[in-house]
Amino acid sequence: MKRVICFVDGFNLYHSIDELKRPFFKWLNLKHLAQQFLKADETLQEVYYFTAYANWNTDKRDRHKRYVRALKTEGVQVVLGTFKRKYLKCRRCQQRFRSFEEKRTDVNIALHLYALAAGDTYDTALIISGDGDLYPAVEMIKKDYPNKRVGIVFPMNRHRGDLNQLADFDFAIQENHLRAARLPDAIVLKDGTTLTCPAEWK
Repeated sequence: MKRVICFVDGFNLYHSIDELKRPFFKWLNLKHLAQQFLKADETLQEVYYFTAYANWNTDKRDRHKRYVRALKTEGVQVVLGTFKRKYLKCRRCQQRFRSFEEKRTDVNIALHLYALAAGDTYDTALIISGDGDLYPAVEMIKKDYPNKRVGIVFPMNRHRGDLNQLADFDFAIQENHLRAARLPDAIVLKDGTTLTCPAEWK
């Protein structure tokens, strides 16, 4: 069996789902999502989820942490980045306002992609993202490890850009993929406690 590792760009996927206005898809089993894009001769070794907590918003952070906890019960590997505070100026009123920019996700994905290829941990890398900033990492893997296959799974309404031209194959996520991969509303943990889907995502 050929070994597959899936790399999930958490924010690229999240914002794609958020735009659908169907919040129940946010409670998503990433392993089940990835498995829908495997061939019969492939086996899913690991799923890596790259994300960061919005610590300035308690409600969002707590929902996100609950989701990460749910993913960990499924064996998903979570790699955390961070947000950097920045100040922007409104072009119309010239007022400055505070914003936050997510950092490290692209770098974290690129590093894991390359390091796991170098360690011969996978035969195929399955990347769930539509972010063209990953192009150099994919290009380097294709150059240094030509026997490794790289596939792109594009979240809904995400621009394909050049990634699909470089990849060995690509798919586009559809609503039926999300529906088939949703986690149960209640997950019983090993200690007997129950982890429930946030009310806002039901």
